[in-house]
Amino acid sequence: MIRNFVFDFGNVLVDWHPIPYIMSVFGCTEETAREYDSRIFKSREWRDEGVGAFGRDHTRAELIGKYPDDAENMAKLIDGAPGMLVEYRYNTEILRKLKSLGYGLYYLSNTNLPDYEYIIGNCSFFPLMDGGLASFMEKMVKPSHSIFELFAKRYDKNPRECCFIDDMEVNTLAASEVGFEVITLKNPSELGRLISKKAGVEV
Repeated sequence: MIRNFVFDFGNVLVDWHPIPYIMSVFGCTEETAREYDSRIFKSREWRDEGVGAFGRDHTRAELIGKYPDDAENMAKLIDGAPGMLVEYRYNTEILRKLKSLGYGLYYLSNTNLPDYEYIIGNCSFFPLMDGGLASFMEKMVKPSHSIFELFAKRYDKNPRECCFIDDMEVNTLAASEVGFEVITLKNPSELGRLISKKAGVEV
């Protein structure tokens, strides 16, 4: 029986799509946006920040050092990245309904300190959370089994009573291997329907 829901942030509770963001910042082509996405958000430096190895200043310095001729644009995208996170308010209302029904609500997300702080300060779903894990704090990332095992231990939860929701199948597969019920969310607007189907409640 599901008693708790555990949410990823990106593309579940907040929008995280770098390509349209980059195109809107620079008015550039999709091809150019994909190049910036590869340079920044798919870089080793960005991943290292997400696992808590370094902070944003280090990430910015390292990436600008790689592309010194484009330093101004690189810095603009790196420093503006938290603004890419736009809350899916219709999914926040689903969390409110789940909370009213007595479910525990948690987060488990690969994220970094600036994005995490932005979510805390700007997203109305965060006060609904009973706790959670952010990768940069724990020095581990999905899809490692360790971060799911840590969640279960820290919050004293039976994984079989928890439903983990993520937009990436590699992450939900890892959670299921640890014993969690899972939902792979390909479209954020499907959250309510899939939770209702999984838990047998109307949200």
